[in-house]
Amino acid sequence: MEIPPWAVVVARYVRLTTVTAVLASALMLTALGSFHSAKDSRPTLVVDQACDTGCRAGMSRDSKALVRRATEAGSTCTSTPVLTDHVVVEDRRGRARVVDFDTAYELASRGDTWVRRYCSPR
Repeated sequence: MEIPPWAVVVARYVRLTTVTAVLASALMLTALGSFHSAKDSRPTLVVDQACDTGCRAGMSRDSKALVRRATEAGSTCTSTPVLTDHVVVEDRRGRARVVDFDTAYELASRGDTWVRRYCSPR
């Protein structure tokens, strides 16, 4: 007995559909497991530090001058965190400087420097 050509085509289609469904299900279960495990973890956020020990309530003259210069150069400066390479930071003595985002994050994490403004080019 000979198998009709349409039966071979149907068998291939069923095999391809089955393999695709199994692979898609495995991928979906892996993704759901990752999302579930990430849901329980809490990220470490260093957005703002409390001014318990010596931080100034307002910006120093140096910080204001740097923000003014950046604004005059066409940047938009905001206290809302923005991923940028121009961040105005201030230390305990009121000295300000412009650093990149990674450096600002590192300095703020130590607790002796505070981020004052995030300046982004327009």
